[in-house]
Parts: sequence; C-alpha cells; structure tokens
Amino acid sequence: MKDKILDIYKKYSPSIRDQKKMSEGRRKSIFLDKLKLPIELFKGKAILEFGPGTGETSKYYAKWGGNIEFVETNESSCKRLHQVFREKRLEENITGIHNLDFESFAPANYYDFCCAEGCLYLADNPEKAFNNLVGKLKRNGFVIIAEPETFGSLQIILKAILLNKIADGNYEKIVKYAKLFFLEDLERAHKAGGRPIENIIYDKYIIPRLHSIPIDTVLMWFRKNNIRYYSSCPEIWPIIRNDSHFQDYLDLTDENMAFLSVISKCFLMKAKSYDKDRFSMKKQILKQLNSVVKKIEELCSNVDLQKTEAIDILLPCLRDLVDEASSLDYQELCSQEVDIKNSIPQIFKEMIIFIDLIINSSNEQNIRNALGDFKHLFHGFSGISTQYYVGYKL
Repeated sequence: MKDKILDIYKKYSPSIRDQKKMSEGRRKSIFLDKLKLPIELFKGKAILEFGPGTGETSKYYAKWGGNIEFVETNESSCKRLHQVFREKRLEENITGIHNLDFESFAPANYYDFCCAEGCLYLADNPEKAFNNLVGKLKRNGFVIIAEPETFGSLQIILKAILLNKIADGNYEKIVKYAKLFFLEDLERAHKAGGRPIENIIYDKYIIPRLHSIPIDTVLMWFRKNNIRYYSSCPEIWPIIRNDSHFQDYLDLTDENMAFLSVISKCFLMKAKSYDKDRFSMKKQILKQLNSVVKKIEELCSNVDLQKTEAIDILLPCLRDLVDEASSLDYQELCSQEVDIKNSIPQIFKEMIIFIDLIINSSNEQNIRNALGDFKHLFHGFSGISTQYYVGYKL
C-alpha cells in the first residue's frame, strides 16, 4: 500500500503548486494571523519537520532563521528538497535530510518546533509517527501539524468511492469522471491552492487508501504527550468563550472537553462558502446593529453618576436605543452557514440518496441528475478537509 502511494506521489506530487499561491506573505499569514505564531519565533530555533515533500513551503522556516532537520519518505522529493534550498541559498539552514519512514526515525536532538503538514495520516501507524515527531520536543516548544479531518473529509470520501466504483479503479477513467462530475470544485481548488488539477485528482480520489484523522484523536495524542492545545485553523473551539482572565483556562485536550469538537466537525463537513462571502450576506443587519451599538457606547462611555440631571436625560435615551436593538432580526444575524437544526439533517438525507445511488446504480446520467438535484451535498468546496493544530509542550 505504502509503495503504491509513493509511486503516485512521485508522478503527481502534492507539493508542486503555483508559487504565487504559496508566497511568503501567504505563508506568514497562516502562522501569524491564523495560528497566532509570530515568525520571529523561528529565528535560530531547531526545527524537525516530517514530510516536507519538495520543500516549497519548508524554505520559509529557513528564511525566517530556523535550522531544520527533515524526514521524508519519498527519495525523489529529498533530492528536489535539497535542490530548492540550494537554489535559494538556504543550504546552511539544513541540519539533516533523512529518507526514512516516520515510524522508523529516532530523533537524536531536541527541538523547539516539530512540524508535519499533510503526511502523518499516510503513515502505517499515525500515532506512532506523531509520538516520534514530538518525542524530543523541548519544554514550551511548539508542535504544528496539519492533517485531513475525517468528518470534514466526508464529502471527499463519498466522491472518491463513487469515482472508483464507476471507473472500476481505472485511473484514466477516474480523472475523466472527476472532471465530468466535479469540475467546479476542482477548478476552485486549483485556483485557491495552485496545484494542477490532475495532481488534485490523484491526491484526493486515486490514492489507494483514504486515511484521515478526527479532531478528538489529535487532541488525545496531545494529551498523551503532555501537549496543550494552543490554536487551530479552522478554529476548533465551537463556541465563543466569555470567561474573564480570572477564570482557569479551558483546555480542549482535557478528555472531559473533547466532546465539544463534534460541533466543529459538523461545521467542517458542511462548509461550502468562504467566510467573507458568508459575512457579506449579513452586512445589512450588522450595519444596523453596529449603528445602535455605537450610539449606546457614545451615550455610556463617560457617565457622571453625581449629575442626577444628566442621568435623567441618559436613561430615556438609553431605553429607546435598547428598544431599537431588541427589535433587530437576531435570527438572521446569528444563524450560521452550518445550521444544525436545518442544514445538517438535509445534507445527511442527501447523503443517504447518494449512497443508495452508489449501491444500486453506476449509470452516468442517473448520477448527473442526482448531483443536479442536491441543495447541500457537493456544493462549493464540499467541506473543509485540512485541519491545522498547534500545541505546546507543558
């Protein structure tokens, strides 16, 4: 199985992408804006990375001053990795390149950062691979991983099962049917990530094993290795937290809190549109609420409790503003793109129809008709697969 996967990745590497789509600015934004990790943290630090591929993203660790030891299972990727660093004059930042399985690697050094993006799930034993990754993580050091999340990948899994069944496992036919049934999603993925469409198809639908890792499994790995959850992208905290700074920290790696991740899984599975598009649909109600809130803030930001006349004027004005605020449509404001009460049951019902179709029919026209009737399933980007996690060693 592992040899088949490596053969596919040698021909259709998941690391090769349009470099404009993975510029230093975009990479910096992932770490600083989304994962809350200032890039200055990497300067002079010892970094261990599993699965760097050809090094197209790893080079930024070096540009930010990190010294990196690599473990890569693909021999041809190791050669290309070294070439990329040589071309960028970053060879001095490489402390080692090991062409080994993740489970076989025995780290000899201690590291400030341990990183793995989109590779642990391919290991024969992902948990052992993770344990090896963080085995020599320093106290207060960070682990950064990104892996396909199982429930977030559910729509991709269904697509892959369909394509392999209707094409009877023939690679050329899978490519053909993927473009026929899911071209819009493939073009979106190409535009967003810069990977060639055929590489996306091989990575998503032709790879012989569909392995993914649930959120709570990663949190369990963190807990077993004395690592505390720090940040994620998308955010896996399913609710807005209101505790003040006086309250104890709520740790998602606590086994008594891990059940909360099921809400996030539903968000990931159902997601079909970008945040900016979802927020823009609420622009009108948000502007109305913002106008009222600003008036209340202006009225209440400097209240002199000793001036009773001023208080007598303030209270009726405040009452009118609160009344205006209470009359707004908060159902529209607070409704999520993933509405567990409505959207989730509907997408599950469409999944039942789709599964029955796979079981009972391989007719191309029947499949196209069903896909055209769905209102939730396979729309937009069909869920969010890749989930980033950051933790730190206690």
